Amino acid sequence: MDKTKARTADMFLEITEAYELLRQYPGGSLSSRQLRQEEEDLDIIPQSQEEYYRQAVRETLGIEAEVLEESKKCPMFREWLKGRSHMAFHFNLFLMRHGGLAPMLGKRKAAELGEGENRRRKRKR
Repeated sequence: MDKTKARTADMFLEITEAYELLRQYPGGSLSSRQLRQEEEDLDIIPQSQEEYYRQAVRETLGIEAEVLEESKKCPMFREWLKGRSHMAFHFNLFLMRHGGLAPMLGKRKAAELGEGENRRRKRKR
């Protein structure tokens, strides 16, 4: 169900972008090749979904996307989302607009979370 919502949101964004592009050229006089050239001339660099999601999490919630992804997996976080606090409402709105509780980052980044300098070391006794 969550994957369907995420896919529907993605399709909506694609349709919206196409609609906005068509509104710029209402006569349909430009070919797809000319439209691509126009986009390159305007220096439009489309963001990938993952980059857009990361930026939205940072700007809206003030945390890194990896933190939110790990939180989505936590049963306590899901229970907290059911609460009536201001922050739970804020998080729910964000999640409704950005794919719900479905994973939004690639598996590559999720695998890197346990590796690296910030990994805790076991103490020797």
